Amino acid sequence: MPDPFSIAMGIGGLIQAAVGGGKAKKAQKEMEGMLRSTPKYTANQSILDYYNKALARYNVSPTDTAMYKAQQRDIGRGVATGLNYLQDRRSALAGTSSILRAANDASLNANVAAEKRRDALFGELGTAAGMKAQEQTKAFQQNELYPFEAKYNLKAQKAGAANQLVNAGLQNIWGGLQGLQQDRMLKKYGNQ
Repeated sequence: MPDPFSIAMGIGGLIQAAVGGGKAKKAQKEMEGMLRSTPKYTANQSILDYYNKALARYNVSPTDTAMYKAQQRDIGRGVATGLNYLQDRRSALAGTSSILRAANDASLNANVAAEKRRDALFGELGTAAGMKAQEQTKAFQQNELYPFEAKYNLKAQKAGAANQLVNAGLQNIWGGLQGLQQDRMLKKYGNQ
């Protein structure tokens, strides 16, 4: 009759493997359920709005701004007022060049101011673009990278658990065979 201890060891190994496999399968299903409910990151809308507004403001030509147009209007009014003043004094020809020179200088200054404003808007756009890039990085990490890593880790755990079960099963089979072999040898050589 075969050794009852070896048989019990093999049966115990089978029960252990079945119970462990069931628990591992249940844990894996729970982990998979967690993956389906991974929280999604929603980018901060105020940062995206800030970026879009900064981009829209930067894309406006400096000479199309209300400030530039108001300066040009004021320059035109100043020229008209100056010419009207000179006409009343009957010295329009003598003072016209001074008025036009001042108008040209004021117009150039308005262009310079508009370009400076555009440079400031470009800096603001750069800041907004940096903030938007950070939001996109956060969204990528939360919505793409973390779920990928979680799935990878789950698959690695599944593979590790399956390998452990295989190893345990092989060890139990080997242990059972060794026990049966020893039992056979003891019976064979013990009877002599």
